[in-house]
Amino acid sequence: MQNFVSIMGENAFAIIIALMGFFGCFSFGLAGKGMSVLYNETLVMTSSNHPFIKQIKLRRENGMRINTSIHNTYIFVLKNMERYKYLNLSIDEYVKTAWLIRLICVMLGLISGIIKENMWYTAYGCVCAIAVSCVGRIEDVEQKKQRVVVNIVDYFDNVLTADRVSGEAARCGMDDDDRAEKIMEDGVSPSDSYAYKADGKEQPYMNDYGEKPPVISDEQRKLIEDVLREYLA
Repeated sequence: MQNFVSIMGENAFAIIIALMGFFGCFSFGLAGKGMSVLYNETLVMTSSNHPFIKQIKLRRENGMRINTSIHNTYIFVLKNMERYKYLNLSIDEYVKTAWLIRLICVMLGLISGIIKENMWYTAYGCVCAIAVSCVGRIEDVEQKKQRVVVNIVDYFDNVLTADRVSGEAARCGMDDDDRAEKIMEDGVSPSDSYAYKADGKEQPYMNDYGEKPPVISDEQRKLIEDVLREYLA
């Protein structure tokens, strides 16, 4: 037992450096895993039940519902990515932690090399820092993030908008070109402004599921505008 304690004491710096290197690699691994999970969800945006995907889709759909234009969808998605969390931490926090640990490994290596008068400790600290960097390169979190953003932007610009245009055109008896021109002219969906007569009363059009279009109060509209203004400011 005394020998074990003695060995641990003599190699305390090496053990601490090794543990720090492990946690740095683990942090990069969690960041990469988090982005991989989100990337897989963006491949099935329409049917995804992931909380972040549902949230960002709701923000975009609310903006479309009140005819709020988003001039740069890429920036809109990029800013919302800051709110994505995996295991209660954001991806940026994982990456920053890993890079901080890498710096700590180097510093511990230098300090232990001076104290022990053995430059092998310094080399050991540098090796652990390089190992953390290698894991970061392998996970390539930034590249995964870009692919996630591209997938979400593609869905918003080429799927969600197209579905809205074609759906509104079908309900109003207009082709896609006429529908797009109508939206560009007055920014109001024809199905929101037109109604049909039934039993002497004006009734709103029904959607594809036989439901009335949602009615947004002034208070709800103001709340949605405030939320969008926060994300687009």
